[in-house]
Amino acid sequence: MWTPLLLPWPWAAGQQAVLVGVLLGASIVDVKQRRIPNLLNLAGALLAFTFSLLGGKSFFWSSLKGSLTVFFLLLLLHLISRGRLGLGDVKLGFVLGAFLGPEAGLLAVTWAFLIGGGVALVLLLMKKISREDSLPLAPFFALGTLILYLDPHLWVP
Repeated sequence: MWTPLLLPWPWAAGQQAVLVGVLLGASIVDVKQRRIPNLLNLAGALLAFTFSLLGGKSFFWSSLKGSLTVFFLLLLLHLISRGRLGLGDVKLGFVLGAFLGPEAGLLAVTWAFLIGGGVALVLLLMKKISREDSLPLAPFFALGTLILYLDPHLWVP
């Protein structure tokens, strides 16, 4: 059984508040400027690992596995897409994996791509964007994460 990495109360509230803040900040900047600041990703990663250390060794290792798993998956997609998936998104995936752990991090990213792909398809069909256009991915990372917190068993056998 997987769930997002959650520390005991009251640390869990701080952990979730920081994750929401990072995703919200990244989403706003990504929509406006089509980039995600390195400082935001760095601060998010440092805070994620700080929280994971509060949970002990198993939390830390799960956080590390999550960050590396999501990071390398997105890095591979960045390389395959020849840069269409930005490195800011790859680094934000590292932060997301550090907060959520490997399984929940991958599921949040899966939801992000499903929702983002659906939105892109609708916009393409409505001729609002072309195939050469891109969409900011950070808001979809936020939505994918929100889905996990609302119903962590969704689409999990």
